[in-house]
Amino acid sequence: MPPDTKPLVDQRKVLEKFPGKGGWTYVSLPEIPYENRFPFGMLRVCGSLDGYELGTVRLMPKGKCELFLPVNARIRKVLGKEAGEEVRVKLYKVPTPTEIPEELLACFRDSPGSLERFRSLPSKRQTLYLEDIVDAKSPEKQSAVILRLLRSLEK
Repeated sequence: MPPDTKPLVDQRKVLEKFPGKGGWTYVSLPEIPYENRFPFGMLRVCGSLDGYELGTVRLMPKGKCELFLPVNARIRKVLGKEAGEEVRVKLYKVPTPTEIPEELLACFRDSPGSLERFRSLPSKRQTLYLEDIVDAKSPEKQSAVILRLLRSLEK
C-alpha cells in the first residue's frame, strides 16, 4: 500500500535518549497528531532517517499524547549517529489496510467458518491483525501472524 504523498515530517531532528541504563534512543515528533484509535495510539509510518529506509514502523507514545520514533542500535550504527546528534527525518503515514491479503484469504478457504469468525471480530481487532500481516518483514513472520490469528479464531 503506498504511503500518503505529503510527509508528516521532513526536517532535521536531534536524537534523544530516555535516561537510565537501557534507555531507548529516539526522535521526538510533537508535530505528528496522536491518534487514540488503537492501543497506545501507535501510528504506522514509513520513510527514512538520513536517507536510510525504515520500511513500515510504528510510532510510540510518550506522555502528554506525544509520539516518538525509536531508533535502535542497528540503525544508529548504519547512520554513525548517537543521542545528541541530528538526523534528517522524513516520514509518511501508511494507510490502514482495507482488504484481506490473498495469503490470509487462502487460509480462510482451507478453514471453513474462519472468514465469518474473522469478520465478527471488532473492527479494531481486524485492523490490527491485517496491519501485522501486511507489515511482516518476512514470509515466516507473516505466516506466524496468520497462524496466531487462525488459532485465535478456533477458540
